[in-house]
Amino acid sequence: MDILGWDDKLSTGFAEIDADHKSLFDYINVLEAAVSERRGREMSKGVLGALLDYAKYHFAREEAIFTKEPGYNGVAAHLEQHRKFVAEMEKYNESLSSEVDVSADMAAFLSEWLVRHIMTVDKAFFATVNK
Repeated sequence: MDILGWDDKLSTGFAEIDADHKSLFDYINVLEAAVSERRGREMSKGVLGALLDYAKYHFAREEAIFTKEPGYNGVAAHLEQHRKFVAEMEKYNESLSSEVDVSADMAAFLSEWLVRHIMTVDKAFFATVNK
């Protein structure tokens, strides 16, 4: 499994938001390392709980910025993406209670979702604010 690395092309131009994104990368990398070491199932519950708490904190910070921006037309869609992410993580959390190891699938989803979300939705918003 690849370690998720920060690249400056992911930067939003807002230091606090970029720091949050880097922290989310760190959580995902802990999970990916555990999966690689075949400890994904045992570590996933704790990592997922911490990641979900941090994601909610980050989403609240981000939403406080973009809901105050009058020229941002993507508020509803952005909020919906955050809501769907939290719902998906809660499903993974429930799945971790079963006998099936979903940690590798969860790590892959997290990596793909976060990079895609930053590169499309977040960058589109912060580009309008940074003008």
